[in-house]
Amino acid sequence: MDKVDAWSLYWLSGNQDSCIPVDKGRDGLILSSLWQRFSKKLVSQAQVLDLATGNGTVPVALLSAQDDLNITGVDYAKIDPKKFVSNNALASVSFFPEVDIANLPFSNDSFDAVTSQFGFEYAELRLATEEFVRVLKPRGLFTFVLHSKNSEVVKPAIRKIAEFELIKTTDGLLENISDYISDNISLLALEQKAEQIVAEHSKRLSEAISGQIFTAIGQFIAFKNQGMNNQEVQTIFDSMKKRIFAEGCRLEQLVSVSLSENDIMEFQEHLSSLGVSVSYSKVFLNNDDEHLAWKVTGIKL
Repeated sequence: MDKVDAWSLYWLSGNQDSCIPVDKGRDGLILSSLWQRFSKKLVSQAQVLDLATGNGTVPVALLSAQDDLNITGVDYAKIDPKKFVSNNALASVSFFPEVDIANLPFSNDSFDAVTSQFGFEYAELRLATEEFVRVLKPRGLFTFVLHSKNSEVVKPAIRKIAEFELIKTTDGLLENISDYISDNISLLALEQKAEQIVAEHSKRLSEAISGQIFTAIGQFIAFKNQGMNNQEVQTIFDSMKKRIFAEGCRLEQLVSVSLSENDIMEFQEHLSSLGVSVSYSKVFLNNDDEHLAWKVTGIKL
C-alpha cells in the first residue's frame, strides 16, 4: 500500500494518536502539557504552523492554553480533522491536506511559531528543515516532538510489525481466510491453520491484532452460514485486509523514521547552520529508563 494512502486511511478513520501509546491517558497528558507550556510562551494572536498535523492533536492542546492563537495545520495525507473533534475545538484552525512540508506554500517569515508531533521526521529531513526555517519569522519559536529509536513507542511498533508479517505471509492466516471464503478450503482446514498459528507463535500474538482477526473469522463463518454470498463476504474481508496492510505500512514507516541521538545531533547542526539556536532533550515517561520521544526546540535568530 502507498505510504500516503496508509496515513490518509488512518486519519480519515478518526484516529487521534499518530503513534502507539504505552498508556494512552498518561502519554496524552505528558504531550498535552508540553504543548500547553509552549503555547503560553507565544504572544497573543500568534501565527502558528503545525506540520504533519494529522487530526489536530497539537492545535487542540495549544488552544487549550491560549485560545486566540491563529493556527494553520498541514499534512501530506488527506485529512479532515474538524469532522472528528467535538466541541468546536478546532473551529478557528485552518487545515490544508496534501501539502508536502518539504515544499510549503507559504511566504518567507510568515509564522511566529512552528510545531510538529510525530510527523516532521517522515519528510525529507534536510529539505523540510530548510522550509520551516524559511517560513518562521526572525525570533520565531519552534518545538518538535520526534520519534526516538528504542523508545516506548518504537519498541511495540517493531513487535506489531512482526505480528503483521506472520499473518500476512504466504500460506498465512489471511490467505487461508480468503481460501475459506472462496470455498477453496474447508472450515476445518481454516480452524486448523488458526490453531497452528496460536500453538507455534502464541508469544508473538496480541489481542489488538491477531485477536481481532480471530474474532473476524467467526464473523465470516457466521456470514456464510447465514447465506451471504461469497462475493459479499469477500468484500468485507478485503476491507479488513486493506486496514491491516495500511497499519503495517504505517508502523514500518514509524520505525524507519525514528531518530538516534546522532541523527538528532546532525539535525541540530543543520539548524545551527541556518541561523537557528536549538537544543534537544528526551521526553520521559515514568523514569529515566522509559522515554517517549525527542524534543527539539529553539528560536530563529
